[in-house]
Amino acid sequence: MLHRFPRLVWLVLLIGLIGTSYSTNSSAQGPVIDPAVTKALQTADQVSVIVQLQEPLPLDAPLSARMREIAKRQQSVLAILRSSEFQLVYRYKTVAGFAGKIKKKTALEKLNLHPYVVQIQPDLPVHAIQVQDYRISPSLTQSVPLINANQVHNMGITGAGVRVAVLDTGIDTDHPDLSDDLVAQNCFLDGAGGGCPPPPNVAEDDQGHGTNVSGIITSRGTIAPKGVAPDAKIVAVKVLNAVGSGSFSDVVAAIDWINANNGTLRVKAISMSLGGGLFSGFCDSSFPTMANAINTARNLGITTFAAAGNDGNKSQMSSPGCIQNSVSVGAVYDSNIGGPIFWGVCVDVTTAADQVTCFSNSNETLDILAPGSIITSTGNTGGTSSMSGTSQATPHGSALAALLLQANNALTPAQIESAIKNNGKAVTDPGNNLTRPRIDALAAVNAVLPPVVDIQRPTGASPQLLKQGDSFQVVFSTNKPGNFAIKVNGTTVATGSAASSSNTVNVTLPNPFAEGVYALKVEVTAEFTGADTENGAVRVDNTPPTDPSNVHSTSHTIGPSAAVRITATSNDNTIDMAWNPDATDPVSNGVSSGVDGFSVAFRNGSTPFCDRTKDLEATAISFTSAPLADGTWFFHLCTVDKVGNHAPIRQTG
Repeated sequence: MLHRFPRLVWLVLLIGLIGTSYSTNSSAQGPVIDPAVTKALQTADQVSVIVQLQEPLPLDAPLSARMREIAKRQQSVLAILRSSEFQLVYRYKTVAGFAGKIKKKTALEKLNLHPYVVQIQPDLPVHAIQVQDYRISPSLTQSVPLINANQVHNMGITGAGVRVAVLDTGIDTDHPDLSDDLVAQNCFLDGAGGGCPPPPNVAEDDQGHGTNVSGIITSRGTIAPKGVAPDAKIVAVKVLNAVGSGSFSDVVAAIDWINANNGTLRVKAISMSLGGGLFSGFCDSSFPTMANAINTARNLGITTFAAAGNDGNKSQMSSPGCIQNSVSVGAVYDSNIGGPIFWGVCVDVTTAADQVTCFSNSNETLDILAPGSIITSTGNTGGTSSMSGTSQATPHGSALAALLLQANNALTPAQIESAIKNNGKAVTDPGNNLTRPRIDALAAVNAVLPPVVDIQRPTGASPQLLKQGDSFQVVFSTNKPGNFAIKVNGTTVATGSAASSSNTVNVTLPNPFAEGVYALKVEVTAEFTGADTENGAVRVDNTPPTDPSNVHSTSHTIGPSAAVRITATSNDNTIDMAWNPDATDPVSNGVSSGVDGFSVAFRNGSTPFCDRTKDLEATAISFTSAPLADGTWFFHLCTVDKVGNHAPIRQTG
């Protein structure tokens, strides 16, 4: 984080993230021992290290099984070390490794020979930026609208039900804007030599940085400006001491604690406004335990956000922001704050909203940009504090994750990252011409909300009348493109791709298909979610109607059994037929389509005939033939219902 000196135009970065690259040796046999460890042991009484072990099981194995196997491997390695040789600091539960202090070279030699040991690295420091209050116009009131989070709040999406873990200097536990949001806390500072506050508030902030970061996420807005996700909850984990320093082993221990206890903690995002080192690419191989912890969290459904760093470096980034499965965050201005602005590592001659700050680290591994200067948020002792840095940009990203998860709680970390990246505003860093998305909360939330599907035909009010095997059209619209499935009574009858407009789909009902009244459901699966609609309906009628009674001729005598030859003369060449008005379409399984009419024909043959063509309306009770030639004629009548079922053919000769 950056701060402004009183009475000066200069804005100086007090502490940069450590600008050292750490290399490792690799060999065909034995673990990789960082040369810095070997060198330090030549002069120091003890060296703090992190020991990475072989993974016993894949990350997607059941967590309980992984924890058991990790514990076995840790015990196997620790059993060979004497207390005079090695002092254990952290024995991780979900990370295949441990941290401690090597006191003698014999410990390093033993570790070097153990088959489970993969890598030994120094336990390096991590830092936050020192905080100093200064009074300017509150800037969360500018950064929240810049990313359209206020419009998301107007939709009723405020991060409710989502927990974000903030790994930092702690939190002002009784701050009026934060106290109701704190649901759990812990402290890990053993790697940095201690410094945890006494219980019960072991994450009490004695520095101020973590309180500012937490307020960016969830301030209720009574004293400081309202946060990006004001109804999200905070799990505060203190990993930085009163001077804003900690160690990588402390940060790993914090993530490990979250992973091991997340059944109770229910954390969905981790926010880390801290870092150390500078790396040109992904740094997983340099920090395998950190990568392991973040990867485990991701596998548990936790999205990790980490600051890019404030060194003004446009080709390198700090760790853990350079870990591949963390979402690294760079900083932009949220408004024009004037200029020139002299940061300790660079100068911004002018400033403007969405201008990348010159101090923001960046390279090809950077994921997103967010407002980071100048941000006024909650401060220690119940007040406000104003700071700048990628430390302030990072909680904007983790708070956006909380908004997304309230909108759609089924999102995976990969989907959260994709929604944020693919729906931001493209901003180019003039320092290296890299373009990255500046987060847009409204666009990202709209992307993960379920599609809105509307069926125009058939609707519940106007159901489609069908019989088994019939074809019909379903007309629906959706506001998002995706894949659709049309189901009748749970049976999929059509699939395909839906456009984000009106869609007309030809559907054929299976044959056989039981008659009845059924819901017609259209499911549209968009990029992140699916939606169902039940407002369509079909009525399946397979039962034929009944023919009218008393079919007879009013002009000719008809034989009692077989065909009767009718001799047509010039005065007797038409036949008049009549019947009773009692044709019906009975209700079966709650469905009756109704009598539609009659199909009639005079034919020479006696084979029953019905072409299902409606020749007469349902109200007809008589029919006169066209002039017929001499011969024997058979009158065929069948009643047809409104879906095309026909009664057994009535044949009169």
